Order: sequence, then structure tokens, then C-alpha cells
Amino acid sequence: MIKLGFSSQRAANQLWRMCQEDTLFYINTFGYTYDPRVNPPVLPFITYPFQDDIILEMEAALGDHDMVVEKSRDMGLSWICIYICEKDWHFNPFEVTFLMVSRKEDLVDKAEDPKTLFWKIDFILSHLPAWLTPKFKRQKLHLLNYYNGSTVDGESTTGDVARGDRRKAIFFDEFASVDDGRRVLAASADSTDCRIFNSTPKGVANAFYELTKTQDPKTVKFRAHWSTHPKKAKGLYTSKQGRLSILDEKHRFPDNYKFILDGKLRSPWYDGECVRRISSVEIAQELDIDYLGSGYQFFSPEMLDKVKAKYCIEPFHLGELRYDHATCKPTGFIENGKGPWRLWFEPNADGKPVDDRNYVVSVDVAVGTGSSNSTISVYDLKLKEKVAEYADAYIQPHELARLAVAACKYFGGASLKAQKTRSLEGWAINSDAGGAFLIWENNGHGAIFGKTVFDDLAYRNVYYRSSVSGTSLSVKKSKSPGWHTTKDNKVNLLGAYAKALGDEEIINRSSLALSEAYEYIFTDRQSVEHAVSAKSEDPTGARHNHGDRVIADALAVEAMKEVIPLEKSEEKVILPGSLAFRRRRREEAEKEKAFW
Repeated sequence: MIKLGFSSQRAANQLWRMCQEDTLFYINTFGYTYDPRVNPPVLPFITYPFQDDIILEMEAALGDHDMVVEKSRDMGLSWICIYICEKDWHFNPFEVTFLMVSRKEDLVDKAEDPKTLFWKIDFILSHLPAWLTPKFKRQKLHLLNYYNGSTVDGESTTGDVARGDRRKAIFFDEFASVDDGRRVLAASADSTDCRIFNSTPKGVANAFYELTKTQDPKTVKFRAHWSTHPKKAKGLYTSKQGRLSILDEKHRFPDNYKFILDGKLRSPWYDGECVRRISSVEIAQELDIDYLGSGYQFFSPEMLDKVKAKYCIEPFHLGELRYDHATCKPTGFIENGKGPWRLWFEPNADGKPVDDRNYVVSVDVAVGTGSSNSTISVYDLKLKEKVAEYADAYIQPHELARLAVAACKYFGGASLKAQKTRSLEGWAINSDAGGAFLIWENNGHGAIFGKTVFDDLAYRNVYYRSSVSGTSLSVKKSKSPGWHTTKDNKVNLLGAYAKALGDEEIINRSSLALSEAYEYIFTDRQSVEHAVSAKSEDPTGARHNHGDRVIADALAVEAMKEVIPLEKSEEKVILPGSLAFRRRRREEAEKEKAFW
């Protein structure tokens, strides 16, 4: 083709037009790539089928919509992004402008450095025949095509990248490594209709992870897993429940090949890479496109998987707890199919929880502006089981306090049984005399919550943190109610919750709560934080889940220590809908009838 282009101007013009109209023809006919691991390091860029798919998807995105590309390492995706940009800059008859961004300037443009983005553009242009090369001007972080006026510029990812700019497309390379990700997203959103984010995972504490979860129907997602690479997938196999399944039936394994039956997609190439890699985190990040495994999680994923599979079920009822605003006396549970309350129990004939036992009500307090959820967890102290959960991002702390006290009275249990009376309207509870044991986190907006509970509502069945005094080892109660969080005791709080879950000392039915636990990580500040809040630039959280249910559940475990010894329940776990479940409900109804 190069010789043909040199043979005549007519042939050169025809080939130019073919490259302009067909990106795959252009790359596979005239494109080169660079790989210093092989000899010679300069190679014709002959694309694999999975690369063809992403090239066409990326080209369709230009100027129209965002695209998120999550990839295993060494899949040629950075080169593809560069080629898409260069090709449109090269052949578009109209003036277009692109921006290429990486986490620091030395990764965008640095003289004679092959890992930079602009070095790759220079490489592409230097390996084109003269008749296919446009006249251009090259400066640091800038490339101008004299033929059509198109430009490519480069920037590093400061928080204000592309702000006030206008581009046909912006390419973000290895976006998971960007520190200021959310500010970059906000700054670049109005600069273009097309942002292409290309990255391997790096845990869940970054904006790239959130992009992969976006529900925006216009954002196209592409996943370039190593198993789609023909060379790396040779001998592809997997396993299920310890049984081998060979997916590449044409491959011949040695008779003594040691298959690894861990349920993952594997191949001889992958097995070899796992031996070379220094940690499971590196394998998850560089190979598996595993966001949770590519960060240092606090809660064991294996433990959470086991607990979810064994105990999590859909709530029996969703609705609202109605109560008198002045007295916080509950007036009833109204089912509405949406929440914000989720119940894992069947109310008795009066619409109340079982009242021959006690309950703990634990609260995580948010600001109430929609930034993150305020949450309430309710645990049955007899079964040591979560029976209710509440979450709302817009309830104010002082209103949350009234709701929590109402919940304490609704879940008053045995402490309120003697207060039950009958009126002309039916069965009712005189809830003024007591209620469930209440604990809350009193940091920040928790102080407003606590003041409302203690001063305005005079609710006294609350948690005071214990502390060991000096060398006497005497236990003293704090003078302030509620749980006050520090970096150290937060680790202890969550650690006790993790142990209680793993040892089955408690039962958490909520899949939402356990899913949030996956995203708690160890940070570089030697603390434990939820992944989103660990990277949040907005102190209120910017309307993201912050693992609030986890804190409420952990506080419940702490409160249980004050009420009863935390030990495994000897009561058999009864599955909802079973014969034993129906028998227990009938017995409870008969006890209720006999009491009255």
C-alpha cells in the first residue's frame, strides 16, 4: 500500500480517502505500535477482534457521548485512544480540537519518553509515509494540523482541567489514579459532550469506579478483560464447585498441568502472571478488573459473601412509621411498598413487634441535605437479629431524633408490655414510660440529635460509653450520652462488628447494609473509611452512599455489649415461610391472646 501510494498522486488520493472513511483500514494498513519487550520493538498494529469492537465504539462516541473503558493491563487501549484522536485530527475535513489528560504533566508530554501520550502521537506520525502525513506544527503539549486547523492539546488532571474549554472530545488516561476525580468530572462536564475514560481499576475510592456504576443511558461502557485477548486466552478454563471446565477445547495441556480450581477465569498465561505478581491486590488491579479486590478492604469479602448467601432476604414489609410529633408516641406502621423503613418481622395482631423481648435501636446521623443517608438499625436482643432498617438522606437531625425515639417506643418490647392498655379505638401502647435501648454517633450533627433526644424529649434509656480508668482498671461511664468516634475507636467498633458477623454472633438480613461493608477500606492515613467519603472533596459527601448502614449496625453491636453478653444464640434459625416459622407465629399470637 505504501508503494502504491508513491506510484501516483491518484493512488495516494484514493488511499487517503480510504483511511479517512475507515479507521480499521487506516490502523491495520499504516499503523505501528511500540513494545520494547520484543525484538524488534516497532510492530505493525494489527488489531484483534476485541480491539476492532472498541475502536468502532470509541469512534461513534466522538462528539456525542461519554465512554468508560475498564481494562486489564496491556490490552493496547492507550494506543487505541491515541489512534482515535490522531485519526480524526488527521483526516477530518473540518477543524476539530481534542484534549488529552493524564494525572501529571510528565505522563502527557515529556521528551523521548515512550510512556507519555504525546510521544505515542509523535510515533504514529513518524511511521507514516510522506504522502499520508499532513503538514503540522508540534510544540510541548500542543499539536496543530495546518491542513484543517485541528489541534490536540495536553493537560494534567488538576481540579480545574478543561474548565471553560470547548473540545470535540477529551481523553482521560488511567483515570482511576487521579486524586481529584470528582472535581475533574465537574470541571470537564460542560467542555465537551464526549469524555473517554480509560483505566485499570484501583479500588473503589475514586471517581472512575463511580463512573463504571453510572446509570446514565448515554454513557457507553466497554470492558476489555484479558480473556478477550486471543493470545492470553489460549487454554482458557474455569471451575465450578471444584470441578474443572475447559473453555478452550483446542488447547492441549501437559499431562501434569496443575489447574487452579478457584472459580475464576484462568489460562496458562494468567496462571503464570499470578506467580509473577506480588499480591492479590496487584492481580485484581492489573488483570481481573476487580475493584473491590484492587483496594485494601476492611471487611473480608469472603466473609460478607458467606453471610449474604446464608442470611440475607428481602424485607417482609416496606413503609413508614407514623407517630405523634409532640410526644413521639407511635400511631402505626403504614405500608407503602417503598420505605424508608424495611421490616424483617411480621407484626402481631396489633400491628406491633413481638413484645416479649427487648430491642436495640442504633442511629447514624447525617446532615439531611441529601449528601448521605441518616440510618437506623433495630436488633432483636433475644435472637440477636436485625429486624428493621431505616434510611433517608433528607431528614434533619432534630427530626431524626424524634423518629428514633418513636422507634424506641414502637420497639419497646418487654419493657413496655406492662404499659399496654385498651381504649375505645382498639389496642394501644402507653409509650411514655420507656422503650428500646438507644445508641447514636454523636460526632458532628449527632450533637443536635443527642440534644433533641436528651433535652427536648427527655428520653433516658440511652447509651453511655464505658472507659477503663488508669491502672485500677475500673470501668467508668462517660458523662455524655452516645458514641463519640475517634480514628482508633472507629477501627475497634468496625472490627467488633466484623467479628460478630463472621462468627455469626448476630444475623444481618439486609443485603444493602452488607453491600456497603464491601466498600470500607484502609486508607493511607492508617484509618478505616468508606471508599466514597475517603475521596470526597465535598465535606457533605456530594450525594453518594457513605456506608451509613454499616455504622448503624456496628453501633448496635456496641450497644448489645451494654445490655446482654454478645454470644451465639442457641435458638435455631427459623427460615421465613417454613413450617417452624408459621408455628412460631401461631404460638406468639396465642401468647398475646392469653396475656389479655
